[in-house]
Amino acid sequence: MTDFNWGLYDTADFDDGGDVIHTLFQTAQGGDDTRTKQYTNMRGAGSLPTDESLLVRRISIIPDADLPTADVQGMFLHSYLEMRISDETVLFAPLRQFADHGGYGGLYSQAAAADEALIGPLGDGYVLDLPLLIPTGATFRVEIYQGTALVGATNWVKCVLNGILTRGV
Repeated sequence: MTDFNWGLYDTADFDDGGDVIHTLFQTAQGGDDTRTKQYTNMRGAGSLPTDESLLVRRISIIPDADLPTADVQGMFLHSYLEMRISDETVLFAPLRQFADHGGYGGLYSQAAAADEALIGPLGDGYVLDLPLLIPTGATFRVEIYQGTALVGATNWVKCVLNGILTRGV
């Protein structure tokens, strides 16, 4: 068996329609035209390959775009994350608790006509005091409920399951 530090990620397409559930980790990378390496690194459809398991230690939600000012807060408003392993809910919490790498530091200025929102909720993701094991062959999914419609066009929001990937189980 070989262990690796790993970030298993998938992308939710937040858009101008609220009250939407985004179900992640159900389509493998390359499973359709959308699922490129930029979008996901999931290698199975709803489960890990038969020789892999993942011990999830931290879950991160990262806006993968420069969101308009209204959407910086809106993507987290009335939203939640639910993780299910073997069809059992193992984690359920407000989406804002998972915010990671959402803020910027330093000085930034430019012409008012091109203003951008280089801000966001600061955070280090949701650290799991009790890590969650996704065993080999077990089905799993992360559902993100988008509670508020965004002002801008479709924006990618990454969900990253950070932990220890074991191969050769």
